[in-house]
Amino acid sequence: MALRVALSDGSVDCILSAPEGERIETAAGITLDGGIGFLRLKNGQVVRAGLFGSREIAYRDFRLTGTAAFTGTVIKMDRDMQGDGQIWVRGDIPDAASIVGRQIIIENDRTLNACYRISGAWREGDLWRISCGPASFVRGYQDASDYSKGFVYNFEEGAAFTIPGFTGHERGTGDR
Repeated sequence: MALRVALSDGSVDCILSAPEGERIETAAGITLDGGIGFLRLKNGQVVRAGLFGSREIAYRDFRLTGTAAFTGTVIKMDRDMQGDGQIWVRGDIPDAASIVGRQIIIENDRTLNACYRISGAWREGDLWRISCGPASFVRGYQDASDYSKGFVYNFEEGAAFTIPGFTGHERGTGDR
C-alpha cells in the first residue's frame, strides 16, 4: 500500500506499507522491502526518510537500509494492575539504550494489540526486565460475574516479541 500526500510548500510525502514483509514498488519508482517506510521529496530529491521494521527503502540514487529488529521470548510478566507493566524477556538485545523509547510488539491472539512503549530496561542475570510504563497487561476477567476466576491477559508468558528496527535520515544530517 502506498499513499502520496502533496504539501503546501511543494514537498511530497510518500508513505508505504508492506506488512507481510513483501517488496513493493510504486509507479514513481520508490521501492520498500517490508515494514513501513516514509520519504519526503522536495524538487524530486529525498530530504527526509524513515524506516520502521523495514529492510530498505530506495528512490533513484537514494537508499536507506534499516536496522535489524530485536526478537526473543517473554519469560515472565507482571500480572497485577498496579504500577508499571513489566516483563522479563530473553532475547538478542545488546543494551538498554538500543530499546528505550521504542515499541515492543508481543505475539498474542489479536483480540487487542500487544504493542507497548518501552520506558525502561535493565539487565537482570540472563534476562532483560522491560518497563512498559503505566500499563496493565490485563484484558478483562475470565468471568465478569465471578472475579475469583481471575484475569484474561493480553498475552502470555512464552510469547514471542519483536522490537522493530527504526532508521531515519534527514538531508544534511546523515542517518540517525
